[in-house]
Amino acid sequence: MEQQDDEISLVDLLVVLLKHWKLIVITPLLVAIVAGAFYLYKTTITKPVQRNETSISFSVNPLVKQFVGSVKLEDSIVNIYLKDTTLFYDILSQLKMNKLGQYVIPSDQDEAFALIKYLLIKGKTPSQNKLSDTERPLLVTTTNDLITITVRFNNKEIDNKEIEQQFIALLVQALNKKINDLIIPIAKKEAQDYEQLLVEGSKTASNFLQNSLAVRYTAYSSALRYLKGEQEPFVLTNPVTIKTTISSLPLKTIILVSIIAALFFAIFLAFVLEAIENIKKDPDAMAKIRSALQGNKK
Repeated sequence: MEQQDDEISLVDLLVVLLKHWKLIVITPLLVAIVAGAFYLYKTTITKPVQRNETSISFSVNPLVKQFVGSVKLEDSIVNIYLKDTTLFYDILSQLKMNKLGQYVIPSDQDEAFALIKYLLIKGKTPSQNKLSDTERPLLVTTTNDLITITVRFNNKEIDNKEIEQQFIALLVQALNKKINDLIIPIAKKEAQDYEQLLVEGSKTASNFLQNSLAVRYTAYSSALRYLKGEQEPFVLTNPVTIKTTISSLPLKTIILVSIIAALFFAIFLAFVLEAIENIKKDPDAMAKIRSALQGNKK
């Protein structure tokens, strides 16, 4: 019996849809036509937006890692140095930049720091709206200890390619200095400890001491070369500037969603109209509605 009721309800559903097929078909069709016309109008009058973005990739020199021990230099770079508002403020000041994209850098230092923190570090607008990765003026990504920095200022008043490359050059220079300040004391200690061990080893033929010297020689040699300026802290790629085009895919997605929404609305409206029609055919229901309306008027 329940199965029969279900079958009847499905038949009723199909009957309602067929009865109002014009509404269900025409409504999404009209939305599709209007949305398509808007899309064509938008793409006709709006030129594709192109902008520069400059990126550089680098990793910590493997020879440097030989003597820094457990110090994770990549973490220091990504989580400390590249979140230093003072570092970015100094670079922007050296470049005499007064804008970051559409945002004017305030003359007040505290306000400038706040803007830099939002745009360059947090990846948000000053109004706390999150920027997508393709919208961020500064994007830092890491893959297997390879750090990539992408810069896209999108300032209409300047040569973005030149200023972005200068920004990256100054940023790498600043990171070099900070890493040097961090690892030079480590390199000095490694060299001093090894040389002290070497002096002790010359006084004894202890196998343990000789083995320690052999094991630590690679780290000592690398530390010594770094202290002599024969090694750089990073292995760098050359900065690359490319032109990117902002995709119109979101607009197409909105159009598709609007058509689907119109279809569901049309189906819902069909059932509402069917319900109203059924109520009109039911004298008792109409009498109750009239009575309720008259009661409200009183």
